Amino acid sequence: MDLNIDSASRTARLILAGDLSVAKAAELLQALRQALDEADTVAVRLDEERVERIDLAFLQLMCSAHRTAVATKKRLFFEEGRAAKLTATAQAAGFLRRQSCILNPGNDCLWLVG
Repeated sequence: MDLNIDSASRTARLILAGDLSVAKAAELLQALRQALDEADTVAVRLDEERVERIDLAFLQLMCSAHRTAVATKKRLFFEEGRAAKLTATAQAAGFLRRQSCILNPGNDCLWLVG
């Protein structure tokens, strides 16, 4: 996990690789909290070649972080879109949506398709 925050532009870039599962949930939560505390825009990028595993805990953390961003008028998104491994996991878990959830009135939901 690599987190870079540009304090001048208040932009954070979080690069994720390796095990993105419940085993790393606490570490990811800490990185997401720091990014959202210190930046107005958070770009998350999955290093697809180095991602070993993605599970439901990761999907839930990302959803929660996005809801927090929306509630605090910040922006959190997947840089370069959703990686193929992430999309496959989100689809298998039933996360992909055709419209944003009630907690996110905009069209920037992490799980929108189509």
